[in-house]
Amino acid sequence: MGYSANQVREQLAAQGAAVPPASPRHPPTAPPPMSGHPMGSSPAHPMAGSSGPNASPPASSFQPPASSFPPPAPAYQPPPQQAYQPPQQAYQPPQQAYQPPPQQAYQPPPQQAYQPPQQAYPQSSAPAFPPPVAASAATMFVPNQAPNRPDLSGASGPNGQPGVAHPMAATMAISSPMGGGMGSPMGGGMGSPMGSSSSGYPQPAPYVPPPPSSPYQPAPFVSSGGYQPQPVPQSPPYLASQTADRPIDPYRDGLRLVLFAFGILLLGAFCTPLSSAPTFHWDAILGAGPVAAKLPSLLLAVTGALAIIIASTPLASPSRGLLAVMIVLIGVATPIAIAKGVGGWRNIVELVLPFVLVPGLLLRQEYREELLPRLLVTLGVLATLALWLVPIGGALPLVAMVKAVVDAAGTAKVAPLLELVHMVLIVLTLLVWLPAPASGGAKLFAWILIFWPAVLHFQGLLLSDNVAELIKQTPFTSAMVWAMPVAYVAIFGYGLAALLGKRYESA
Repeated sequence: MGYSANQVREQLAAQGAAVPPASPRHPPTAPPPMSGHPMGSSPAHPMAGSSGPNASPPASSFQPPASSFPPPAPAYQPPPQQAYQPPQQAYQPPQQAYQPPPQQAYQPPPQQAYQPPQQAYPQSSAPAFPPPVAASAATMFVPNQAPNRPDLSGASGPNGQPGVAHPMAATMAISSPMGGGMGSPMGGGMGSPMGSSSSGYPQPAPYVPPPPSSPYQPAPFVSSGGYQPQPVPQSPPYLASQTADRPIDPYRDGLRLVLFAFGILLLGAFCTPLSSAPTFHWDAILGAGPVAAKLPSLLLAVTGALAIIIASTPLASPSRGLLAVMIVLIGVATPIAIAKGVGGWRNIVELVLPFVLVPGLLLRQEYREELLPRLLVTLGVLATLALWLVPIGGALPLVAMVKAVVDAAGTAKVAPLLELVHMVLIVLTLLVWLPAPASGGAKLFAWILIFWPAVLHFQGLLLSDNVAELIKQTPFTSAMVWAMPVAYVAIFGYGLAALLGKRYESA
């Protein structure tokens, strides 16, 4: 009916009826069977026997409804955990050890005899012939109507009478090229070169290997008065500058480099102070004094500037060499002309000697078979020997120099020893007479002679006392006075070599 036990007690208590004590909860029991009335005829129904809306059953017959609560659910029991079992692979491939295949002994292929290819007999331009006829074939008998034609085949007519074979039969039997008659080249008759086969087909000849080839031997050239082979001329590498068909300018770069380098050296010497005051060369030029005192400083600046200008100007080597020679000659000759000579032949030889030796050595370096470079060097050597072997006051200068080397003490021996070394170097330049292609050390000796004034100058400076004081008091005289003679010799030597060398290029 939808009422609970507590609600029923409250209703009974409100009506004043006796309330039965609450009975302990017991498990539900099966309901009584229903018969007749759809709600059952049990007197225990709470609404049964009621005559009114507030009628209540008697206390003795009341039965509280059974509890409709379901039993408590059992506690959750998690399923037991099982250890992970990886899936097992059903297929297990059989493992077999590798068995290499059995090795068989090598059996070389059988060698077969060489079989030459079958070639057809070449077709000739002769007219076609009838089919081949063997020598023993029967011939066609013709009555003896031409007694002058003998029966070549040996046939006989009827009744044993001799007859004459058909003229074509004899021809076929004897001269057929494919038949088997006598003399047939391809048949089997007597004299056949291809064998005695009666089939009429050619038989191949047995293979004969060719003889082993011998190494190639060129046939000797036999001149028949016509073409005569001439050897190819080969120009020696050391005379490349002498060939007229290949003009070479060996001093083009060297002359420009010398002009640049020594022009800068002269300008650097011009900028060096003359004294510690300081006093410079332009002070000497602009100051009061004689012209002879100003001339060295002026020539130093002019020669250096002109050397750089000539090197920068696009000129041919002979023209550049001529200008280089001219500026040096002006720089050397002007002080001599102002001083009115240099005094004595020895001073002249000493002045001219480097201007002869250096150009000759530079020419000998490039033109090694020419005579002029050798003559210039020889002339310089003879002039040097004259300086040392011509007596002065009854004594030879060479002997006096040797005594000075022996008698001098300490560093005093260095100066005379260098003089002797200078003489020996000049004499060694006679190596230019060695035959080409030897150079004889010409270029090396040339540069030694160019810088020899600097060697003598620094030797005297380093062996003197108070070197630092000398450089401080007179910087130009102590450090740069050697620049002018060295630059003059280098510029003149390369200029004259370039000027004379062009003559050999065009010769």
